[in-house]
Amino acid sequence: MCSGGLDGGDVLDDVAALVAQRNRIDAALARRVRAAELEQAPERDGQKSMASWLRAHCRLSGPEASRLVRNGRALEHLPALGEAADA
Repeated sequence: MCSGGLDGGDVLDDVAALVAQRNRIDAALARRVRAAELEQAPERDGQKSMASWLRAHCRLSGPEASRLVRNGRALEHLPALGEAADA
């Protein structure tokens, strides 16, 4: 249960703003993951793939790491999606 002296509308406005902020952060992270993948940075660090690097160094689960890599690839091919995430 949310508390802190805000009425329901204020709390919902905060939730919407935080979700929008998270979407922007998620898009920025996916873009950086894709950039690292294109530069073969994980291979230079001893990993076989970007997903394996994310699992080893960032402690992401396998599905979460794979999803982040896929999202980075999708943003590269669908610029309108990236623009929407940034809005």
